[in-house]
Amino acid sequence: MRHHETECVIGAFPTDKGRRASAAFLRTAARLTFVRPRSSISRALRSTMNNRKILLFSGLAMLSACSEPPGQYKLGLHDAYERLAKGDFNDFKFERHCGILINIASQGQRERAVTWHVTSSGLRMLSFTATLTPVDAKTTKVAVSIPREANGREAYDGTQQYPRPALNQPVRPAIEEKIASLLTGRPYDAKRMSKEYSRDSGCTLQRGGLEIGFCFTVDDKPGMSANEMMCRK
Repeated sequence: MRHHETECVIGAFPTDKGRRASAAFLRTAARLTFVRPRSSISRALRSTMNNRKILLFSGLAMLSACSEPPGQYKLGLHDAYERLAKGDFNDFKFERHCGILINIASQGQRERAVTWHVTSSGLRMLSFTATLTPVDAKTTKVAVSIPREANGREAYDGTQQYPRPALNQPVRPAIEEKIASLLTGRPYDAKRMSKEYSRDSGCTLQRGGLEIGFCFTVDDKPGMSANEMMCRK
């Protein structure tokens, strides 16, 4: 199967729609399970109950099937690796950029891991890796790792300041969402992340500046004037 069609669980991201549907289904199932037909109409209701039981068990099977543990995907190792290695990060880049020109390139270790390097003006700004572990022939576990800074904190964790940030912080939820979208075949959706997913004031300032005609680069020097930072054609 190439893509998940269900809305219940998307990788490690259960959707509100899926949770509501699951809860409603289980409440209905509970009511149906304990209906006892009256003796006077037992024959007519027995057939109805049998049909309801079939629907109940089928529905429970569907709920079970779409309840993969966090980080696990119903994809074989090769298929999961290919989706990540060939994945397009343009939507992620557009949504997370901080007003400086960045490039995101992938580097694979065949069916073991994929690492993405974020660069600007030839300078590496950030790297992150998805490591793949086969659970069985049709299931793969994917773990995301982000290097730590010299202070011991994970890079771009939302608590640090960078002179010219490349990506909006905290970046981990966005990376995990992007990887989940690639593995499940659905669009990247920033709304699936926490409301706190974007709280980098430096990034917000740079993005706003770009919209009004300022161009920032990693080579900018402290104390540059507004005229020096104006975009040049």
